[in-house]
Amino acid sequence: MEFLYTDEQKPQVLVTVKDLPAICAGINCDYAYTEPTSEITAVTLNTGTSEITIEGTGLPTTDITIHLSTVECPLNVDTDTITDVLITCTFTDPLVAGSWFVELRDLNGLIPLADGQVETVVPLTISS
Repeated sequence: MEFLYTDEQKPQVLVTVKDLPAICAGINCDYAYTEPTSEITAVTLNTGTSEITIEGTGLPTTDITIHLSTVECPLNVDTDTITDVLITCTFTDPLVAGSWFVELRDLNGLIPLADGQVETVVPLTISS
């Protein structure tokens, strides 16, 4: 199968399942890359309230998820701000200490960070 190719105009994806080559429906294994139009320009974390603020240009306003490390921030349309230039969200689960890049995703994938962005630092806090 690795020698069978067709003249394709879009990039192809070759998939194996349990070491067997998968066959696409209609022999159509292509995809189209969509250049992102959004960009994250600033990220601020208020560790006292676990609220994250994401600033950017052309940010998505629907079907989005926000992660810092492995922790997802559940968006609440009643209390959080969601616009194309500003998104705020409050984490309900404890954050993982360390330095992390925020991951904002929409249906097309990960929203890129502007050049020069640094990791968001979650300090290690010991209470006793």
